[in-house]
Amino acid sequence: MTSKMSNVIATLQANSKVRGKRVMNRTFTVKSDGDLNVKLSPQAVKCLEIICSLEQEEISEQGLVDLFVDDCGLVTKQDPYRVFQYYRKSLIDAGWITME
Repeated sequence: MTSKMSNVIATLQANSKVRGKRVMNRTFTVKSDGDLNVKLSPQAVKCLEIICSLEQEEISEQGLVDLFVDDCGLVTKQDPYRVFQYYRKSLIDAGWITME
């Protein structure tokens, strides 16, 4: 591997993780025209309800973490943000949120 490519790989690795955690630089956009006929689990619906309670069109990933860490109403043994991460693809596929 060339030294230039090694530098590129090292930079990408440094940018993607900070002390073992991902850098949260994504933005989510809440849409009101999602598919009403899609079947979502009760936890996925609760995640969508939590996001829509902000009444903002865009929210940063760090903002979502803060929102889910607060008392959000999800009854689970897992970290509530982890539950959102699990259902994120379903919510995106249904057209309720987009990720940038």
